[in-house]
Amino acid sequence: MCDALVGLVWNPISTQATKAALVTAYYLVAASDRGAARFAELGVVAVLVEALVDADKNTSQKALAALDGVLCADAGLAAVRAHALAVLVLVKKMFRVSDMATDIVVRTRSEQQRHMHIIDGITHLISCT
Repeated sequence: MCDALVGLVWNPISTQATKAALVTAYYLVAASDRGAARFAELGVVAVLVEALVDADKNTSQKALAALDGVLCADAGLAAVRAHALAVLVLVKKMFRVSDMATDIVVRTRSEQQRHMHIIDGITHLISCT
């Protein structure tokens, strides 16, 4: 089931199906660390980051919430660290989506910060905008 949800986000059939897949993924990753690890193994971090690039506000909130849940797993954190665009997309969405998205991004960054020290780079990016 997890791979089908990732597939719906990666190859969207419709906006409604993508949003439903993101909400379902969020509930699965929020329910257990095992679900978060499974989604991380399937490469959902790269899929979500790519989806966030051109997503509308509503879809962005759902994708950010799913990403926040995936970061509970060590594999999710490793995938975010390895993805070149992850931090840039998170910073971009933090200011442009909503207060809820800002809260999710700050939580995401706090989770990452516990595992790695790159906050100076983010501070520099924010000060440049």
